[in-house]
Amino acid sequence: MWCTKATYKRQTKCGGIKLWTKQWVVVKRDGCLYYHKSRESQPSGIIVLPSFHYSKAVCANRKNVIKITRGSSVYLFAAQDLPEYEKWLQVLAEATKTQTLILNHSIHNCALSALAIDNPLYSGWILKLKLSGFRAKRKWCVLKDNMMFFYYDIKDKKAHEVLCLTGYSCAATSVRDYKYCFALIPPTMKRWNSVLVFANENKTLLRQVV
Repeated sequence: MWCTKATYKRQTKCGGIKLWTKQWVVVKRDGCLYYHKSRESQPSGIIVLPSFHYSKAVCANRKNVIKITRGSSVYLFAAQDLPEYEKWLQVLAEATKTQTLILNHSIHNCALSALAIDNPLYSGWILKLKLSGFRAKRKWCVLKDNMMFFYYDIKDKKAHEVLCLTGYSCAATSVRDYKYCFALIPPTMKRWNSVLVFANENKTLLRQVV
């Protein structure tokens, strides 16, 4: 739905607001809030809700304001009217609660062996590629609840690396000498080397993540 978003200078009070802009705001099942300049445009930004705190806010020049914060990062969203404001509070509560439950379950899965995670969307060998020279490391991967668990071997008793896909975007890509490649792009990409590239032996995992 449409909201008015505030951008900040450095202060965290309403007096530090630099500009209010109209944004199309969407909360998806991945627990992220996406804001767009228009309905058709790509997201201008992404907020990973489980890692942020939200609350009601009071501003002198705006009504129906919700503040979303984490540390020094502060976002203000003003709903168009009271019914939409109340609906937004409900949506944020449900999204945060759902993702917290999934995250807690995923933390439990971190301590499980490669074969002990129930009903994964995918489990199998995967190649993790380094962008510099595209050197590949072969790992056993389990995909469950928007999390990728990596093991050195199928017999490992616990994961040595975990990747939460919340907020990530994914796209099929091509890398010389490798089949079925895809790239995972973090919600706030500041450096090209923050993009993760994987290659798979078949299309099964590619269909699940892209």
